Amino acid sequence: MIMVSICCVAYNQEQYIRQTLDSFLAQKTNFSYEIIISDDASTDHTADIIRQYEQKYPEIIKPVYYTKNIYSQGINPDKLNYAKAVGKYIAFCEGDDYWIDDYKLQKQVDYMESHPDCTFCFTNAYFLAGETYWKKFMPVDPRSYKLKDNQVDIDAGELALLGTTPTASYMWPTEKVVFPPLPKGTFDHDLYLSIYAASKGYAHFLDEYTCIYRTDNPNSLMHTWQADINKFLAVQESIRKLYLELKDMTGHRFDNVFDFMIFINKVDSFMASKNCKELRNLVKTGEIKILDEPGLWFEEAKNDYRNYCYHPEFSIMKRDLEVNGAKFLHKLIDNKPILNRLYKKIRGRE
Repeated sequence: MIMVSICCVAYNQEQYIRQTLDSFLAQKTNFSYEIIISDDASTDHTADIIRQYEQKYPEIIKPVYYTKNIYSQGINPDKLNYAKAVGKYIAFCEGDDYWIDDYKLQKQVDYMESHPDCTFCFTNAYFLAGETYWKKFMPVDPRSYKLKDNQVDIDAGELALLGTTPTASYMWPTEKVVFPPLPKGTFDHDLYLSIYAASKGYAHFLDEYTCIYRTDNPNSLMHTWQADINKFLAVQESIRKLYLELKDMTGHRFDNVFDFMIFINKVDSFMASKNCKELRNLVKTGEIKILDEPGLWFEEAKNDYRNYCYHPEFSIMKRDLEVNGAKFLHKLIDNKPILNRLYKKIRGRE
């Protein structure tokens, strides 16, 4: 019997896919698992590398090779992988991330087998920049929602407040969590996976570092969204649509949380597009009152968002200075000719 189906989608990840697959194959378990990996019509050698692994581990690796990129057609290749899974549990990992704990699957399965009401299990992780583990994943941001001391069991609302969680650590029961289709243009990725899965029971957080989230892949969706303001804004709008859908899907048990996240999303979008008018409208329409709701996020973070809305011009200018100041410092550090010219100017004034 296959206990776990590892589901992975790769696209133009020839630099990383060996490390990803090796981390799957290194798992030490007392059960069988399969690896369902699909190549979404990569234009590099990703598919060739997967074929090499398929030939070496034909009983474990079950690949899917698309000749046309289906993600660009609005089809989620991850969900097609889930439909092929025969394991009792599904473990998720993207093609440029990887696992660093050889007992990751065993630890998660042991917990979920002894706690059948748990419908989503995730762990901590590290960010990877180049070859350096540079930051613990959770909390992602100092202003992030923090769990209570020693809290490991989390409902879907608390999971939504956490925002980003390490996708490479996700596991859920195959039969208990079947994802309904979402309307076109609705965010259909990690937020949906985690919150919906947790809503069917509860989430368990294993506070161990089992995986790596890679930050330096130029082909990743995150890089694509961040590099283009229009794509970023489109993604933010699709996330707001997701929260609205989740209200119905979760029986309106977490509406205050989803309303709160929608408000935060709007502010971040308007700040990114420097839309002062819409930031002020959040005050005029009274939406900003959601920041007064107790128990949602931290007061210092709420105060920042109040400032964004009440003083948008000043807040945008301050953020620009922070961002551009950091960029300038990086240019100085990375560009010796600039440093030399600056040094000569300083010496010339002596």
